[in-house]
Amino acid sequence: MPPGPDSRREPGLDQCRKALQGAGVIAPAPPPVRADYVRHDIDREIGQGWMDLYQVNHGILVGRSAYDLRPGSSKSADIEGLAGYFGLLISLSGTVSWKTGSAGDRLPACAVVLCPSQAPKKRAVYEWKDGCPFLGVGIMIPDGVMAEMMAESGPGNMFDPEIVLMDRGHGLHRQGVHTAHALLHASTATTVGRLHVESLALGLVALLAGQRGCAPNCPLPYRQRVAVDEVRHILHEEFAAPHTIASLARRAHLNECYLKSAFRCVTGRTIAAYLRGIRMDRAREAIESGRMNVLQAGLFVGYTSQSMFSAAFKAHYGFAPSCLK
Repeated sequence: MPPGPDSRREPGLDQCRKALQGAGVIAPAPPPVRADYVRHDIDREIGQGWMDLYQVNHGILVGRSAYDLRPGSSKSADIEGLAGYFGLLISLSGTVSWKTGSAGDRLPACAVVLCPSQAPKKRAVYEWKDGCPFLGVGIMIPDGVMAEMMAESGPGNMFDPEIVLMDRGHGLHRQGVHTAHALLHASTATTVGRLHVESLALGLVALLAGQRGCAPNCPLPYRQRVAVDEVRHILHEEFAAPHTIASLARRAHLNECYLKSAFRCVTGRTIAAYLRGIRMDRAREAIESGRMNVLQAGLFVGYTSQSMFSAAFKAHYGFAPSCLK
């Protein structure tokens, strides 16, 4: 995303920065070079490393952390809902535990935590461990955007208003950890790098919106649910690739017929329709943001000609992509 002033971006970033500064984790940062990005060094009294915050489409915030605490030190902070945001928090390494009242629970080495904005706080303790820096990613989704996605994804309950640790067997855990690793290694210094960060974050957010399980009238075995999660992750990550049912079934380790029926059960759509929706949404975002013209957007999402892309776009949205200019 190209740099430039945009006052709509500032409140969310400022809110996150104040929360981190209030916890005594980050040092004051110099004036931001870009309105959509800020990087902080960890307070030198507790360790060394960095945190950064980047705002992508729809007001979604991406935070990344990589730091070491000083030997023998620990740092406590409250994990609680950030007002107006649904949080997806992923730790990849380091020692983190949280406490509620007198009880304490140590998080696993790789943890994926859901944190709704209204969730009651929990006390988190970050401990130094030799040779094991803390690596983590947080994705904060405005409540309004989350509500819209949940409504569009079909009938079902919203996420519980509690902080939830995702089970390691859940598809979102595997996908979250994979995406977090990629986000930590992506650069925000170049246009290509920023597009990569944006793509990774939005893909995971889209998957999160569909993680309420199957419809009550469509129960599925655990293996099939995991396979559907895996295929959805592949489609969001590799939306421009020429996928086939056979290739997806092999990667998900499930029979083709079972995969097709399970996928429709969970999503209400065929695999082809689901992929087409991802491609059209990505293309529309690219055109509306001004980053790409119609031809470039079509190539970006996997179409080999502008005419084929324009026809698919019009069939999906009811108007030609040229109308977005």
